[in-house]
Amino acid sequence: QWTSAKTSGKKWEGKPWKGKGKRDFEPRPQPRTPVTVEPPTLSALRTLLHYPQLAEKVEDVSHFADEEQLHAQLLVALLEALQKNPKLRSLQLIARWHGTEQGKLLRALAEKEWLIDADNLEQQFFDTITSLSARQRERCLEHLLRKSRQSELSAEEKNQLRELLSRNVHAQTPTSTGA
Repeated sequence: QWTSAKTSGKKWEGKPWKGKGKRDFEPRPQPRTPVTVEPPTLSALRTLLHYPQLAEKVEDVSHFADEEQLHAQLLVALLEALQKNPKLRSLQLIARWHGTEQGKLLRALAEKEWLIDADNLEQQFFDTITSLSARQRERCLEHLLRKSRQSELSAEEKNQLRELLSRNVHAQTPTSTGA
């Protein structure tokens, strides 16, 4: 039995604890289900499904066309399809991949609720495109550098390496604002 050593004039003092406090009757809150953050590539796919006109603003998908990730490959395929035929709409895009895993993914993305502020959609889409391009350039640069250590590069590979290195230098040079 629990009793308080001090007496402060409380009505429960000197009485044993019976375990029937207010909290014993309240329902316990259910554990929260974890919210998963959608990968940027999936977010870009979903944005493109809802705003296919954004594909016209993407200059060159070949910068990340060799991307190894399946979602990035699907993004490239969507961009290429929309650039060839800008009048395609969401349902037509989904229909192109009907009966495939990509089609299921596209349909699920098209039906998913938007959690992104509409003002930020375009910026987030192009941030993803820029990130994929940078990652592909980095991969290509690493491949050429690794190959150059093992054997002689062809003239074309040397030019490609020079171009990639100059892009990296420009990307790492601070701007006049200091950013």
